Amino acid sequence: MNLYHLIKTDILESMRYFLLLTLALINFSALAYAEDGSLLAKMTDPDSTVIERPEEEKYVYGTVQNFSKLYWKLGALSTNDSKAVDNFLLINECDIYKSFYDDDFQWSEVRRSAAQMIDQEKEGFPDHFRFTIPIDLGRYDTVKRGFPIVSGTDIKNLRRIQIGGNSSSTKICDKEGKIELYPKNIIMILNRPLTFDFMELDEHIAQAFIVKRKYEKPEFSNHRTAAKYKRPVFMQLRVSILHFQGIQSDTNTFEQLATVYGKVDAIDVYEDKERTNLLKTIKFTAKTRAVKDESKPTESSEEIMGSPSDSSN
Repeated sequence: MNLYHLIKTDILESMRYFLLLTLALINFSALAYAEDGSLLAKMTDPDSTVIERPEEEKYVYGTVQNFSKLYWKLGALSTNDSKAVDNFLLINECDIYKSFYDDDFQWSEVRRSAAQMIDQEKEGFPDHFRFTIPIDLGRYDTVKRGFPIVSGTDIKNLRRIQIGGNSSSTKICDKEGKIELYPKNIIMILNRPLTFDFMELDEHIAQAFIVKRKYEKPEFSNHRTAAKYKRPVFMQLRVSILHFQGIQSDTNTFEQLATVYGKVDAIDVYEDKERTNLLKTIKFTAKTRAVKDESKPTESSEEIMGSPSDSSN
């Protein structure tokens, strides 16, 4: 065996080890993603007091990387498809992609090892997601003991949610635009329509919130939102994705979107977008996911768009 083959063998063995290590850490990476983009920022920020409740830990944000893993988890892709494996590495392992893709022989080995790892690890890929949008609370109703949701931020018989908020122009491994087989955002069709137009809240908690909001309001980069909302809070939806239907194009932007079926597991309402002060958690069952009053005309919310963080940005 000549020196070239020895070097090549060493590179491949090191590469296989790196793939094993990185793919084994996929679940950790998904959980570590924070709204500000990194776990390190929260670890090094002495003022950060975000504490994940155990039931929230499995819910990850709608990043391009997490969606790429979701498609494998739902069985939408096959390791027999070379392009599916190649683009998975482009999205999740940019350094490996850049280092080996242009060498046909080495890349063949990389692809084979990656396909093997995907088959072994895909059951652990994420299919539970979270996203946050601002909503506005009205005046406290002492009879119903809660706040109406106002300023057009209430949800009525919602059936479709766009999750992600990822820009099609954002570069992934120096590649701009769409990535074949991997839509950057998803449309989730709910198994039952969702209604959330009133938030019950204990009177004492409500009083404390009203006083606090009188003197403190969250900052919004969107000044129109800041002027419009009087008592803004932040609604985090936690959802489970159950089934992959296919890929469609947005009729306005021509952006590719993955269509999936899913359900809303819970709504968490926080005072702040950093999620340090929880006001209310509503957990849904099949019976409570939508409350419909047959005596009134049916109203429906338009499709809402959820992003990994404050969608008012």
